[in-house]
Amino acid sequence: MTNSQAKLDPKLTTAQANAVTAAYKDYNGKKWSAPSGYDFVGRFYGWATIAGAKVRAKYGLIFKEKKNNRRILVAFRGTQSVADIYNDLWANLVHFDALKGKVAKNVKVADGFFSIYAGRGPAGQPSMRDEVFGKIGVDTLESLSICGHSLGGTFASMCALDVKVANRDLPIQTTTFASPAVGNKAWEQLYIKAGLASATARIYNYWDYVPSMPPFDWFKHVGRPFQINTWVKGAWVAHLDSRHSMDNYKYVVTRAVKNTPQVWVGEYPDAAHKGWTMVSKKPKKAAQPNWAKEHKAFETMMQQTSKQK
Repeated sequence: MTNSQAKLDPKLTTAQANAVTAAYKDYNGKKWSAPSGYDFVGRFYGWATIAGAKVRAKYGLIFKEKKNNRRILVAFRGTQSVADIYNDLWANLVHFDALKGKVAKNVKVADGFFSIYAGRGPAGQPSMRDEVFGKIGVDTLESLSICGHSLGGTFASMCALDVKVANRDLPIQTTTFASPAVGNKAWEQLYIKAGLASATARIYNYWDYVPSMPPFDWFKHVGRPFQINTWVKGAWVAHLDSRHSMDNYKYVVTRAVKNTPQVWVGEYPDAAHKGWTMVSKKPKKAAQPNWAKEHKAFETMMQQTSKQK
């Protein structure tokens, strides 16, 4: 691979994967359990905007270690609603305005991601980050672990930097699963300068389109990459939901981290489609292609071809 594979903490990564799936289940009204070694603290909400209206929804869960309640785990779920999808599409850059402290004006992130993370509701009702900051007690923590999948991965990295600006001495470990890129070069540089990049694991599937979003060169990923390589067995089309499924990520990653090297090869049931089978292979010895950009170029070519007929 062009970038060396990150080494993951098996216990923590498994807890984070379980915390993210619990956040999804909580949103969907299903039963869930706290990760092993953790107790539930609370849930938090955020606001998405669609057709000019604010929509409030559950976005994640907060846990504390059983042995030390000053060690907190925050988990963000990913895209689930029409409002989420609508906000995902807004990739124009806006200033990353930290909740507590100042950040240079040239540090920018995608508007759609930031609007859900930091946007307040009608009459100034608390934003997602207002709720997270209020529930975790930023100034009294011993350590903070943050994780998220897909859209939730963007919230996780924004939250990590936001908290770091507020409390520069707080140890923060972040893990993102299938996260799109969040911000510009200045965002990436500040994330590195804050000491967060070396403590962030960016887990992505080589065949998943979402980590190559948004399809613009000025968006930069942050963190140490950890690639998995999984797809639908015998498939002739992309099956993007299978390649992107958090449950499929979890199946591969929680097995890989127990091995030396941290790779898991095998077949397993596709969580996105009943009766289908997924294949997991060794990571590719190459960086992920910009699938989103290539797909956009293919669509443009097909449209031009259609016009010529």
